[in-house]
Order: sequence, then C-alpha cells, then structure tokens
Amino acid sequence: IGHMYAIDANTGKTKWISAASQIIFVSPTYASGLVYYGDVAGYFYALDAFTGAEKWRYKTDNATSTTPTVANGVVYFGSDDQYLYALNASTGSLIWKFKLSPIADYASFSNPTVVEGVLYIGGYNGIVYALDALTGSLKWQYDDSHGDNDGLSSPAVLNGILYFGDLYN
Repeated sequence: IGHMYAIDANTGKTKWISAASQIIFVSPTYASGLVYYGDVAGYFYALDAFTGAEKWRYKTDNATSTTPTVANGVVYFGSDDQYLYALNASTGSLIWKFKLSPIADYASFSNPTVVEGVLYIGGYNGIVYALDALTGSLKWQYDDSHGDNDGLSSPAVLNGILYFGDLYN
C-alpha cells in the first residue's frame, strides 16, 4: 500500500496521511483545494488538500503513469492502459479518453501540458500528440520515433513553439 502525505513545510509535522490502494510513483498535483495523484493499481484520486479526505477516485485498466495536469476544471493524466484521460476535476467523471498508442509495449507517456486549449503529450512510441483539450480530438501528431522505442520528455510551449527532448542516439 502506498500513502500520500501532507507535511507542514515550516515545521515538518504531519498534517494528514491518506492510504492509496497501491504504490505511488507519480508526483501529485494541487489545484483548487484538491490534490490529484494515481497509483500502480490504476486508481486515480482527488483528495481534499486540507484534510486528506478522499473526494473521488477513478479506476483505469493499468497503472497511472504521468503526473496529472489540471486546466480549466479538467484533470488530465496518462495510464499504462495506453489511454490519456480527461476527468472533471471536481467530480471525477470521465469527459473523454484518447488512445495514445496502439502498441502494447508503448504505454509510458510524458506528463501532459495544456496551453491555450491544446493538450500536448509525448509517448514512448516517439510520437508527440496535440489534442483539443475540451474534446480530446486529435489536432496533429509528430513522429520522432526514428523507427525505435524513443521516449519523449514532457513538452513545454512558449510563444507558439513546442519544445521536447527524446532518447534517440
């Protein structure tokens, strides 16, 4: 079992501890009074940041594999079930999901980035995807795979330019 901890940054004293169903490998994200994170059992959680009380949880078909991103009331995260999820950040209800990789071995993704209504995410398959953040529809994709397993770093966007790194030699 994994745990999410809230520790007072000034004193080091425990504020609360919340148990997850399994180990937690991804970093949590805070937005609007909630802490979001996922575990290796495929559960994705929203906790009250002040009390640690679970607000909701959502089950995917495999481990959550990205640090979540929250934008405009939607929380986005990737799962090793090959899908990118968009959930209502307040209720946990599914808005949309997008299959990022048709190949089972390519289940790891970078962390999603949302800028001006577009979600950008890179996959271990070497493809950067640009999706409409509201609908999940594909706007474009860029293949940087070089014919090999080619993990991508989390994208950054500034002034209309998308930046990312890869593992290609």
